[in-house]
Amino acid sequence: MRQLLLWEQEEYRVEEFEAIAEKIEDFNGKIASAICNAVNEAKFGAQSIEDLDSLGKTVVGARVEEHIRKGLAARPGIDCDCLLEGVEFDIKTTVRKNWMISPKQVRNKSILLLLEINDRAFSCGVIRAEEKFLSSGKNRDKKRSLSKSGKSNINWLVRSLNYSNLSPK
Repeated sequence: MRQLLLWEQEEYRVEEFEAIAEKIEDFNGKIASAICNAVNEAKFGAQSIEDLDSLGKTVVGARVEEHIRKGLAARPGIDCDCLLEGVEFDIKTTVRKNWMISPKQVRNKSILLLLEINDRAFSCGVIRAEEKFLSSGKNRDKKRSLSKSGKSNINWLVRSLNYSNLSPK
């Protein structure tokens, strides 16, 4: 039994999130559909995600988050993007090879659902935002990327699943 004190935030393990994902019928399909819809909406006629400027890529990430929340029937969390079966998590999307982690996510030790997407396929993994997984460099927003060690600690739920054959809904 867990006891939650008013001044302590309950800390869920990555494995608990993975167990929730495993229980969701067609989890990978729902994520694929969410990505397909979001990418098609956010590309605004561009041929490729790579053709988008940084704002366009940010829009892709925001649309992916919205579609995933809807597709998984998750509610907005209090401290994170989503709340699913009592577990809060943030969604981090990249069209490159790295994710930018905010100081708040590190302070909260947020569970991160990491999405790596391109025009055809996606990979989806889970990690907890912890200092030990981050590089030393920061951007102007004080966000940091995952280090090599951090990337090796991602618990991958799916790798390179093709979504390009889906039609947007």
